[in-house]
Amino acid sequence: MPVRAMLDELTQIDAVERLEDQRIRAKSRVPILTGLTSRSIAAIGEKGKDLLDTLTYNVRHTSQPLFEATAVTDDIDMDMVSLIRREIKEQGTSFINGATSLLNRSQRKQSQKALKSRINFRLGVTVYYFQDQYPESKESSKAINEGRRKNLRRQFRKPERTRSRVVSKAESE
Repeated sequence: MPVRAMLDELTQIDAVERLEDQRIRAKSRVPILTGLTSRSIAAIGEKGKDLLDTLTYNVRHTSQPLFEATAVTDDIDMDMVSLIRREIKEQGTSFINGATSLLNRSQRKQSQKALKSRINFRLGVTVYYFQDQYPESKESSKAINEGRRKNLRRQFRKPERTRSRVVSKAESE
């Protein structure tokens, strides 16, 4: 890949910033796609699929589940959010760099890739940060929840008219 194309890509995902005198400074070791681009839309689909596949696998297979974990709390002081966000970014970057190194060391060598009888696996790990803001008071929370259904089970209606079913001879035996 040409250097200029690489620079354009890194600039587009806000991983580097251009300084005076044609100098470049890295802003992030782990690129984060921002903005509504075809790449970011594709990333949503791919990462969403990977997460849902992991969760589905764990529901269907009780032994040897795939790793999935979340650390969450509902009571963070607003003054701590930027500090926590920065620390999680640093720890996440360190973890992802270590995982990338492990995965790269575990790749097949070129001579092994020639053997087509072996099965290839796609492996990866994703760490992400999320943040929700809660309403300030219980009254506003109550107002938000008033319009929501309390019973989340599917509501069935009686059919307007019933249809008779003809049973074939094969079904009745």
